[in-house]
Amino acid sequence: GRTSSVSQLPTYLNGPCAALFTSLGPLVFCSFWWLGNKIGHQGLGASVQPQALLNTTTKKKAKLSIVSCCDMPEDVVYLILLCLPVISLLRFKSVCKSWCSLIQSSNFIAQHLNYRSTFKENYNGNLIIFHCQRKADYPRFPYSVDVNLFTDEKLEESLNLDLPYYCDRRGKYVDHRGDDNGSSIINLKMVASLDGIICLHHRESDEILLWNPAIKQLRLLPEGMLHPSRRRTHVGVHLGIGFDVKTNEYKVVRILLDDLNHTCRVEVYSLSTDSWRIINTDLPCDCFFSDPKAPLKSEIYCWLVRISNQTQDYCDSILTFDFSNELFGTIPLPDVCSIRYDVGSQLDIISGKIACICRKFSPVSSDTESCSSHNSNSTCHLDIWVLDKYGVKESWTKLYTIGPFSMFSPMGVLKNGELILLANNHGLFLCNPLTQEIKNIQVQGRPIQSQWSLHVASYKESLVSIEKWNGAANIEAFAGSHFSSTLP
Repeated sequence: GRTSSVSQLPTYLNGPCAALFTSLGPLVFCSFWWLGNKIGHQGLGASVQPQALLNTTTKKKAKLSIVSCCDMPEDVVYLILLCLPVISLLRFKSVCKSWCSLIQSSNFIAQHLNYRSTFKENYNGNLIIFHCQRKADYPRFPYSVDVNLFTDEKLEESLNLDLPYYCDRRGKYVDHRGDDNGSSIINLKMVASLDGIICLHHRESDEILLWNPAIKQLRLLPEGMLHPSRRRTHVGVHLGIGFDVKTNEYKVVRILLDDLNHTCRVEVYSLSTDSWRIINTDLPCDCFFSDPKAPLKSEIYCWLVRISNQTQDYCDSILTFDFSNELFGTIPLPDVCSIRYDVGSQLDIISGKIACICRKFSPVSSDTESCSSHNSNSTCHLDIWVLDKYGVKESWTKLYTIGPFSMFSPMGVLKNGELILLANNHGLFLCNPLTQEIKNIQVQGRPIQSQWSLHVASYKESLVSIEKWNGAANIEAFAGSHFSSTLP
């Protein structure tokens, strides 16, 4: 039995350590038993060095007497804890004070985030599917939000997450699990995901939320300094989230675009100060189309846009915002009709590079009208373009073309290159670009029919807290985890 096997363990694996290893399962237990012996005799080699993971400051903090609750070598305990999922670490905070202090330390949180990202480099990671919809058979609560978290690489196992309730700025109780008129639900949008933090935007109240579902934290951001004009229907709000590697803090950028006079106003929120600052800038765009639901290298957010003072009604450039220097930039798209004229083109990140997925309708000609016109019976191909060198238009490269398909809308790309597609009235599908094999993604809740209320983003669980953040105190901890991905 499980109890007898634990009692036969060496002395330093009894007590709290027994709970730790029991939770890992027999296979993982054997792996770490072997790992412990390797550490004791010859070390781990250059690729996985627990001592390298512990810098001088971290060692002092880690030596908050881990041995007081476990006689295992502290480096072994530290490495094992780094490998564990968030749900296990939250449990192990109750083992003893030293483990609780270690798991809550900014150094451990940063290294846990970086470790799981590095050593699961080829793993697709988790996927969040956010869907607002009407429930016809529930007259009292006709609207709902379904949040599906896929936890396996094949996207076959999912969890249904409940959005936490909160009080809005007016003191009104908001519960997105059910609503009598739908106003607080149908207008809720998932902006992006970064380091386990999901940014949400309520388009009617213009409230912005940060949510870490792994540690069950929700933060309502303060009201911005910029306010839409009275004719609010003509003002679009566009958001992005990123990490500033200079000040070591998370930030949110908010762009207010007035469709009537084609002017933009910009402000930036800093998590460390919990406040907004207005940025004086003159943006060259007057229409936003799509964004990748994640920043590039954690530092730069991108939007597919149309440059101002042009007569066309289609996208032609990428607008970028660097969170470190708080500057905007533009990158031209390839001179390809299928990208420029299809409003369904999707911006994404593939292997740390900006990518654009665009539809090419059949029949295709060089004529502008032929490229942009389509109906529900059209078939299409999907072209995937990647910007090999950041900021250089000539480095756009077409990776592959897949299809033909009946009406599909691209929603995103997984780490392994597989595409997430939405078929009209038929739900979500996963497409292998090499074999062109397509399989259905089983989503909990109501069938997905419209892309306008659907948002898909990669998700990586983390211990990053959004309740308390001190940029100065976290400089040493979080600098290493994000500097490794800094743009060239």
